[in-house]
Amino acid sequence: MPFVDRMVDWAARDPDRDAVVIDGQRLSYAELCRRAARLPLPEPAGGPRQLVALDLGSTIDFVVAFTAVVGRGLVAAVLDPAWPPAVRSAALEQLRPGTVITTAGPAGAEMTPGTPAALADGDPGREFYCGFTSGTTRTPKAFVRTVGSWQRSLERSTAWFGTAAGDRVLVPGPLSASLSLYALAECLYAGATFHGQTTPDTAAALDLLSGEALTQLVAVPSQLRMLGRRARSPWRSLRSIVSGGAKLGGEEAAALRRLAPRAAVHEYYGASELGFVAARLAGPGAGPHLVGRPFPGVELRIGPPDDGAAAPGAEPGTGDPGPGTIWVRSDMVCLGYLAGDDGLSFRRQGQWATVGDYGWLDASGQLHVAGRSADMIVTGGFNVYPHEVEEVLRSAGCDAVVVGLPDGLRGRCVAAVIRSDGPPAFTAGTLRRLCGAGLAPFKVPRRFYWVREWARGPGGKTSRPALVRAIEAGDADVHVLG
Repeated sequence: MPFVDRMVDWAARDPDRDAVVIDGQRLSYAELCRRAARLPLPEPAGGPRQLVALDLGSTIDFVVAFTAVVGRGLVAAVLDPAWPPAVRSAALEQLRPGTVITTAGPAGAEMTPGTPAALADGDPGREFYCGFTSGTTRTPKAFVRTVGSWQRSLERSTAWFGTAAGDRVLVPGPLSASLSLYALAECLYAGATFHGQTTPDTAAALDLLSGEALTQLVAVPSQLRMLGRRARSPWRSLRSIVSGGAKLGGEEAAALRRLAPRAAVHEYYGASELGFVAARLAGPGAGPHLVGRPFPGVELRIGPPDDGAAAPGAEPGTGDPGPGTIWVRSDMVCLGYLAGDDGLSFRRQGQWATVGDYGWLDASGQLHVAGRSADMIVTGGFNVYPHEVEEVLRSAGCDAVVVGLPDGLRGRCVAAVIRSDGPPAFTAGTLRRLCGAGLAPFKVPRRFYWVREWARGPGGKTSRPALVRAIEAGDADVHVLG
């Protein structure tokens, strides 16, 4: 596994240091290594990959099982406990793992006896992790990674974000999400302590931020917004906040800096399939699409990688090349999909890879991301990227997600969904005028709705497809904003 050699070394050097703390349950580096070495597992064998599915949620037992599986030459397929039974069954049917480990224990292949096994990273080209990411269908796509892809990534990301021995890192997202799982690996690689939660609990996370002398917070923007909205005291011990998984708005970054005055606020752009692509220190004056410079070890190209040309046109008012497909050349990219490939996301062309995101490089070489082609709304022949509209709404304090809905006249119409604890104080007319002041007319939402809670996808991210389905089905939890 990409961090096992380092984890074993930390266990020898400082055996009693906390490796993982979840809901108050603590596991030292020495105890994690001991339990992982003794967990009954199938014997590694040559030939086809040996998948072991983990269905344990965000628990200490999951950390032990994940460490054991990939540290002993097997491939861990990490299932999401939030999946409906039909989705879980479909994923298992597609992958057909030899063993499934649940809270009831391992089931499947014959297990090894309880004698301790050696834990090691193994060959860099060895497959070790199968994760899942959402697609256009309800069955998640299963991607697979090699040891080397994360070894190289961990070396670079710990240096970039400053994660070091002795750090105490809060990661409130589920460990079935690659962002949270990678943060766990980064902690064990660096000799830091990972703090997690079995289930999302904003109040408990805020207690940790005020009582555990945490030094780093890693989360997706929606989690950071929720924590920031409910915080009642500053986070004075934090030295670093790392945001990934979606664009962090300028106002959100400013609010985080006020809450954590000593913390550097990092934003990175990437994908489960691509790894890190670009990163920046979030600061004032950035445009709504800016995600930063290429991450160490990454080359970027806009448009077809075979001709090197940027997409034609110009981003209005900037003179920068207009949006085109973002292609990445990097040694941190995954191998590809094992199951669920819808043909619309990750693909390769020679040494280059893309997940279908659109963006452009400005004159200084910084990347701007307009959105994903799968999210783009084509309305009346015009292209609308949801993030641009969401940024305008968030500037007014709205927690908003923008989607496209069927429209007999325009093909799709732009609709905005607002999250609120109760009926919002503002009207659809107020929001329409707000958007009209900063956006082209075809980008202004024609319909507005509000919900108390978002429909979530993998990693706690808001699921646009689930929101569209709820609106079209007339879900009682989706309210028209008048």
